[in-house]
Order: sequence, then structure tokens, then C-alpha cells
Amino acid sequence: MADIAKDLAVDHVSDEKLSINISGRKFETWKNTLEKFPETLLGSNEKEFFYDEDTGEYFFDRDPDIFRHILTFYRTGKLHYPRHECLVAYDEELSFFGIMPDLISD
Repeated sequence: MADIAKDLAVDHVSDEKLSINISGRKFETWKNTLEKFPETLLGSNEKEFFYDEDTGEYFFDRDPDIFRHILTFYRTGKLHYPRHECLVAYDEELSFFGIMPDLISD
């Protein structure tokens, strides 16, 4: 178990931690995590349009409850429809972030 933690720590030594503000709720992740999906908004340089130099965060006026599922997709590579979210709103968030529905797992 300690070896796995050490390997993960080494992976992030050269990585950059990013702060993402979704309508006031803060999320943090590694830049490499987002770059696994370069065809999406967060995985591409397009996200720089949303960077706030004053706060050092990327700010999006979006749904934070749905965004946590989107961030899980970046971390795991699997996308699931959440049970307790409106499917139309979820699809709108996926579209905004450039995540194609064909990536959704059963």
C-alpha cells in the first residue's frame, strides 16, 4: 500500500494542481488528470478563457452538483448517469464541457 502511495506521489511531483471554482464550490485536481481527455474543454487549452488571475482559479458558472460527476469521469475514465440528477441538465453540462455522450458507461 505504501508503494502505491509513493508511486502516485512521484507521478504528481512534476504535475500542477489546478483549482476549479464551479459557482462558488471549489474543486481541485491535477492538470495531468484533465489532460487525459484533450478533446474536452478542461483537457484542452480552451479552459484558459475561464482562468481568473486574481483568484488563481478556473471559474465556471455551472452546476456544482453535476460537476462532481464530470470530475470523476476525468479521474476514472468512466462516465455514468447519476441517479438523482436531471438527465437534461446532466446532458447540458456534458455538452458544455465537451464530453461526448458515447463515453457513458452502463
